[in-house]
Amino acid sequence: MTNKSMTHDEIKRLCVKWRVSGIQPAEIAEKLKEIGVVGYDRLRVKSITRPDRCVRVLAESDDKPIEEKEGETERKPKYERTEKGYTVYYGQNQKVSATVEEIEKAFKLFCIGGMTLNQTALTMGWTRAELYAIKTAFLITKDSIPLLPETIDSMNADEIAETIRIEKKRTALNKFHSAKYQDIEKDNKTFHQLNYYFNLALEKIQTIDPKPFDVQRKIEEKAEKHLLVIADIHAGAISNNRLNTYNFEVMRARFEQVAEKIINLLPPCELVIADGGDRIMGLLHGSILRNNEGCVDSVFEVTECYTKLFLTLIKHGFTIEFHSISGNHDSIFPVKTDRSDDSSFSRIVDWALQLQFKHFKQVKFVEAIDNMALIKLFDYGVLLLHGDKSKKLGRYQRLFKERIIEIIGAHYHSYSATEDDNIPVYRVNSFCGNDEYATGLGLHSEPGVRLITYGKRGRICDRLL
Repeated sequence: MTNKSMTHDEIKRLCVKWRVSGIQPAEIAEKLKEIGVVGYDRLRVKSITRPDRCVRVLAESDDKPIEEKEGETERKPKYERTEKGYTVYYGQNQKVSATVEEIEKAFKLFCIGGMTLNQTALTMGWTRAELYAIKTAFLITKDSIPLLPETIDSMNADEIAETIRIEKKRTALNKFHSAKYQDIEKDNKTFHQLNYYFNLALEKIQTIDPKPFDVQRKIEEKAEKHLLVIADIHAGAISNNRLNTYNFEVMRARFEQVAEKIINLLPPCELVIADGGDRIMGLLHGSILRNNEGCVDSVFEVTECYTKLFLTLIKHGFTIEFHSISGNHDSIFPVKTDRSDDSSFSRIVDWALQLQFKHFKQVKFVEAIDNMALIKLFDYGVLLLHGDKSKKLGRYQRLFKERIIEIIGAHYHSYSATEDDNIPVYRVNSFCGNDEYATGLGLHSEPGVRLITYGKRGRICDRLL
């Protein structure tokens, strides 16, 4: 591999000498070939002449040994025992005093609690320099036993192990409780505004003393399932023009009319009632606030109307399955990016109704799935959406494994029947009637609710009440 007249050490020293003089590894490899040394290509030369190896080779070949300069020994803090604990002396005439309990507590926080020096010092009320001096004086590191020498000498191995085990358990519990309270505090900050409206609504809701509407029922029995869709109530909205008249008084009258028509159209049965969102006019923008009765009063009024509707139907033999979703007007937060389906006035109405009917076996509340209501009928389902987030509602059927035969939407205050993604899509009338938004889009439908009858093969009929 190499010229027999040169050893590997000699070749190595020669390569280093050339490299130190500024010759590149590739040129060194060529020079070695010229003198009959083979097996030393550019990469091998580059490895031999690495800076650290150059220093080592030069040091071995130099007659003068490299002088190593020793630094000064670090001054270790000293401690002395006192009546109350220990005093540690450090630095330039600096000292810190602490009891045995304080010192061992600091050691446990540092060694077991996972705290840094700064965190431990802040917890104990010391400076970082004081804690460092105490730690260094007693030779404490992260993996040390967090006890003073005198405490260790007074205990056997089992007692020391048990002390450490108990301290680890206490630290774990403290971390668990700390994380739990942090989560609670985070939730409180997120929903502080929602809680404010809950409290205001609760004061109003407690004064509700509902009575059933005084309507009479005509019995006609049919083996069918019925869905009542109520959407865009917009409680609190005020309209008075040639297209529509709407306020709290009109809203109450319409709820009573709905109850009367249902009782006269249907026999006692399990009636599915689905609210398609926008129960409250909300705080969406300034023009709404100028024509609004107020959010808290609106929550009270719509809760009272739904309560009367439920009681009236129960009185005449109906059982109720209630689904509800939120609309964009239900949001407590006016800014679109701040809104969430949970932070809405609609959720307050749901909560109030569940509170009112928690002892009624005739009323069943079904939670929405990500603000979508899947209404199960026979061996298929109907999907209810508010419909403000997308005009293409057909795509939402792909989110469910169940067989869905149609999708019902609201939002536009106008009735329509179309097909999207090979599934029928129905937009229902608004309960409140025409408003500025629908008029601006050139849309208009009579106000009311939709009573839809289904059989085993699907939709049978659809009536506007």
